[in-house]
Amino acid sequence: MRTNIKIYYIKLIKKQSIVILICITYDLGYSTKYRFCDFYQYRVNIDFPPVFSIPPGKNLTFCEQLITFNEATEKVPGNNEIEWIEKLLKQCYGVDSKVLIKSIEDIKE
Repeated sequence: MRTNIKIYYIKLIKKQSIVILICITYDLGYSTKYRFCDFYQYRVNIDFPPVFSIPPGKNLTFCEQLITFNEATEKVPGNNEIEWIEKLLKQCYGVDSKVLIKSIEDIKE
């Protein structure tokens, strides 16, 4: 069971390219011992990075899963999940990427 669910809208910008992601963080069960983060890449105007060539039987990295299949899950270390999300996405898309993260609760239309 997922508890303590938070949803984030993420806009990642690198030069003229844009990636839009939705990120859902949650505790697994009623214990806060395990916190996970599901990423869904749903809109891409992207010239980076290249599509990975994945040999059969290879365990995929987080970045390979996200970029190739448009979704990935990772265990959240520590308490500052927004800072961690930004760092993780910069590892995938480059340190010069600008990562804008908003809680869905903060978005007003």
